[in-house]
Amino acid sequence: MSDHRPNPSSERERRAPRPIEFEAAAANLLSLGTLAGVWYYGNKYTSLEWHWLLAAGVSLGLLTYTLLIGPFRKLLTILKYVVLIGLLLAAIAFVWKIVHQSP
Repeated sequence: MSDHRPNPSSERERRAPRPIEFEAAAANLLSLGTLAGVWYYGNKYTSLEWHWLLAAGVSLGLLTYTLLIGPFRKLLTILKYVVLIGLLLAAIAFVWKIVHQSP
């Protein structure tokens, strides 16, 4: 007689969330920033109705996301390494400052 219970390790692997890549997360944040920027400055400086601004912001946000995931993905990869190197240099500077403080 065969046992039809699922394997617990495979069940755990299916439920585990996949890590989000830096490029995808940055593209998401930049597209949301585009939407928010269009919405904010459009409401601040024009007399258009809100639904036109929302449509323009969503369109530009989707365009930004599409471009950053597709043809301009290399820019986000470069940005990832710039951020990582910047964090490393900041950590080194922080340790240097702590070590060389005068008591």
